[in-house]
Amino acid sequence: MSKSTGNFMTLIEAIERFSADGMRLTLADAGDSIEDANFDEQNAEAQLLRLHAFIEWVKEVLDISSSQTINQSANQESNNENDEKKFMDYSDRVFESAINQAIKLTEEAYENMLYKEVLKHGFFQLQNSRDNYRELCTGIEKMNMSLIKRFIEVQTLLLAPICPHVCDYVYQLLYPNKSIMEAKWPIPGKIDQSLIDSCNYLLNSVHYFRNRSKTLTAQQNKKYSEAIIHVARDYPRWQIFVINQLKKIFKENSSFPDNKILSSYFKDRPEIDVKYAKKIMPFVTYCQQLVKEANNNINILDQHLSFNEYEVLLNNQEYIQRSLKLNQLQIKLIHEEDTGCISNLDDVIPGYYTIKFDKLNY
Repeated sequence: MSKSTGNFMTLIEAIERFSADGMRLTLADAGDSIEDANFDEQNAEAQLLRLHAFIEWVKEVLDISSSQTINQSANQESNNENDEKKFMDYSDRVFESAINQAIKLTEEAYENMLYKEVLKHGFFQLQNSRDNYRELCTGIEKMNMSLIKRFIEVQTLLLAPICPHVCDYVYQLLYPNKSIMEAKWPIPGKIDQSLIDSCNYLLNSVHYFRNRSKTLTAQQNKKYSEAIIHVARDYPRWQIFVINQLKKIFKENSSFPDNKILSSYFKDRPEIDVKYAKKIMPFVTYCQQLVKEANNNINILDQHLSFNEYEVLLNNQEYIQRSLKLNQLQIKLIHEEDTGCISNLDDVIPGYYTIKFDKLNY
């Protein structure tokens, strides 16, 4: 909006159109930097719809009718207590860590008066975590209701300073006759970063698998019903040699030299078969990027994944198979000696898998 061009809206007009909380949410998301904040009408409408969708979802989850009567409130005893406190499986533990991380990061953003960051961690990403949890639980496993109620409570508390009216309304759906104004700030529990990383890896992998499947289906005009995912636990011997040399060079110089120097260093090394000559520098660049992302921690090259990717894929095999609409899915752990397994064996390294769609009979 620009007042000089006549493109503006008065405060009362904005409140009447977008509501007080919709206004506050849009203004908080407009930015914290020294640049001019922009109140975008389309963004304001989208934020208002987000709030409305959150309210309707909470009502649906808590089984609240249109008359706003509660069949079973969060502070009443459940008739199925065992379901409420069931064993925490993988998706539950991921969601729990995401909630705890949101509390921590949102509190830090509030303390630094970075309100756009508040919404990033305390609303948008937290809502995405809920959506991911719901997607992971659409098969055999069901959502843990006690964890869902924990999410609703935390979400309202984190967003309450910005959207007090909506949050107080939702809070009273969860706890009738109690105001959020009397509630305490949530205390974060344990944050398992490796779990969060593994979930991001899983979701990104499924996204890649879907795109790969769509591409092959479009190219060959047929749909595959089976697939095999190949995963490597260790690097091939030549890559282990490169990693060890890079660690040695980095520790001696506290940084990596120019790529031309590294290219000459690894050229014609007897430890590396000549057939890998063209793959050396791309792998060196890959290692450099890993170190950079780890704040120059060279030890990241020892094991850059904070989780066992084979176990993550294997434990979520049902979810992957369901997402790809396959009749059969195999996940195989390969080794350097498995030369007859796949043609591009050298491309399978920790963090980089291959998937082959086919109609195989194994």
